[in-house]
Amino acid sequence: MDKKNIGFFYDFDLTLSEEFQQYPIFREYWFSLFTYYGIRQPDNYWRLSDGSDLGIGYMEQMIKDAPKIFNGLTNKLMKEKFGPQIKLAPNIPKWFENINNFCAVNNVDSEHHVISLGILPLIEGTAVFRYLSSVNAGEFIDNEESIVEIKNAISPFRKVEYIKRICKGKDLYDNLELDEYHLNYDCALVFGDGQSDLDMFRYVHQRGGVAVGVFEKGNKEAYEKAVSKLGSSVNYIVPRDYSSDSILEKVVQESVNDIINRNCDMDYEIIHKVKLKQLRNQQIKDIVLDHLEKCDSCKMRSEAKFYFC
Repeated sequence: MDKKNIGFFYDFDLTLSEEFQQYPIFREYWFSLFTYYGIRQPDNYWRLSDGSDLGIGYMEQMIKDAPKIFNGLTNKLMKEKFGPQIKLAPNIPKWFENINNFCAVNNVDSEHHVISLGILPLIEGTAVFRYLSSVNAGEFIDNEESIVEIKNAISPFRKVEYIKRICKGKDLYDNLELDEYHLNYDCALVFGDGQSDLDMFRYVHQRGGVAVGVFEKGNKEAYEKAVSKLGSSVNYIVPRDYSSDSILEKVVQESVNDIINRNCDMDYEIIHKVKLKQLRNQQIKDIVLDHLEKCDSCKMRSEAKFYFC
């Protein structure tokens, strides 16, 4: 059997972490934030800038506030002081060792990529970083005293761009044959928690990959919000718990086993189009629907399963 390559793609905030990665910074500079803006809770900072939850807005606000509030905040300080303070999700980073071992035992190469609207040095400062094949996140330019300019910002749509680049393994605009891809989309698993992940969920899901939405374990409101916002775009909605024998681990292992044992050569995009009623040709629709009835792998990837606990 040829050795397969499986890619795991993660959002960071509230996916691999229990809080927004910027919160340790906001806690450190709380007095200044309170003095200037009356902010009493870290999440109040997002309200200062329209679109702050979609990438560039909060970075622009942080540059604006750097001289008067975030005095002394540099990339080095974010990596060495604040990154290690971020509260990670249950069993992170042990999860990476567990899933790598599971894949290795099953003759599968695994790689892990983070695509985040957050800040690169913060992620580099966490215990997660050593397990990652790549980190794609926002970056600041700094001098010896402070951050001074935005170098790079990630938007929700750019998350799809990075998935394309990683899966191709070459230039984004190269035309490649399927077997030339570094990583096939139907061997990709994507993890995220919210609206900023919808584009990458939909992109991978419609190409036969697996989209996993996560929420805070035991939080009924968060679960209902995830079902409402993500339900039509994902294969699974599960608690944000990467522990051994957790629901998340079980659905990921099932998905990896499906990839390993899959002998279906049907192009999943056609199945997805039929399910969305986006094909006109009745003959093709009949063929696809007949295949879907008989193929356990395609049926598994077509069903959405939501778990609350």
